[in-house]
Amino acid sequence: MAQYAQTLTDAEINTYANTILQNADLMLALHDFFEGEPSHESCAPVCHQLFDFYTSGPRQLRQFAVDLLPSMISCYLTAASRNQVKNTNEINEITSKLKGFENCANSDLV
Repeated sequence: MAQYAQTLTDAEINTYANTILQNADLMLALHDFFEGEPSHESCAPVCHQLFDFYTSGPRQLRQFAVDLLPSMISCYLTAASRNQVKNTNEINEITSKLKGFENCANSDLV
């Protein structure tokens, strides 16, 4: 995403961000992905992309990543209840990083 974004204008990035946020089929597919107990190999690139979306700047991409947090947390908790957290390390990592970002953002407001 970072390399791709370097070649786009701000208007193109905003158009892409709006398109992705409004793509109900993609959102549904990702919710299904996390509910389907993904393997470590398939989960890692998805979580890394969502983290890139969250930190890339456009509000719409950030919102897209945040909208998937309930499904990611549910996936992690399901795996934890089955002693399979190894498969969801990336989910734990992204949720921890997002919490850290939010804590930093909130402390800047105080």
